[in-house]
Amino acid sequence: MNLLQAILLGIIQGLTEWLPVSSSGHLVIAQEFMGMEAPLFFDAMVHLGTLFVVVWVFRGEVVNVVKAFSEIIRELTKGVPFSETLKEDEHHFAFLIIVGTIPTTIIGLVFRGPLESLYSNLLIVGIALVGTGFYLFFTKKVAPSHRIGIREMTVREALLIGTMQGVAIIPGVSRSGSTIATGIFAGLDKELVTRYSFLLFIPAILGAAILQTWAVLSEVEEIELIPTIIGTITAMIVGYFAIQALLRVIRKSKLHLFSYYCWVVGILVIAAASF
Repeated sequence: MNLLQAILLGIIQGLTEWLPVSSSGHLVIAQEFMGMEAPLFFDAMVHLGTLFVVVWVFRGEVVNVVKAFSEIIRELTKGVPFSETLKEDEHHFAFLIIVGTIPTTIIGLVFRGPLESLYSNLLIVGIALVGTGFYLFFTKKVAPSHRIGIREMTVREALLIGTMQGVAIIPGVSRSGSTIATGIFAGLDKELVTRYSFLLFIPAILGAAILQTWAVLSEVEEIELIPTIIGTITAMIVGYFAIQALLRVIRKSKLHLFSYYCWVVGILVIAAASF
């Protein structure tokens, strides 16, 4: 991998990890047309770079969730009934993040291996992008929700959103788009579900990065340090501005606008894979 390829992949990762157009799908497309495959270590590091960005942007929220989780554990060790530990809003929210992580983890562990073959299948990526486009488009049809309180979000909704995050391991299915849209379809306020979606991303990507790093150590893969550092820094810078852009789009209830992009790219990829 040369520096130009590292920068291009960093830009694509930074943009598409947060914009609802599927980072995995775009990385598959980019690597296919560049005739190369990014090393596992590079992939793990650029994902950690985007993880750092979301932790920084939502640092206040992250601190609150960690604090709430530690308080839940402390109260449980003192014999406080579990239901009593969730009376505070932040405790309830931290619990829902744990709940949402469960289906994501199960899907990732069970299906990641069988789905790895899809990462070289442009046709599947194209079809998944078209499907993502439709999923985003129909958010336009949902009336604005007034369910803005943390306590109004249920375990069922956390499981649904977590399941969609797990499904997003399919290249071409947008993680941010599918989780936020699922929350909107469930009747949650867009600000609440966006906050939940971004925080739910943290344990998922941390777990994936650990697995990828373990794979690197197991395979004794040669590490290309300079391209990896450049790609990671690029992904972090671009990712920061991509998050800000997505938050503005969601506040204006314009998430559906990304559906047109997904349709165009998806159809072009299907055409390229078919001929």
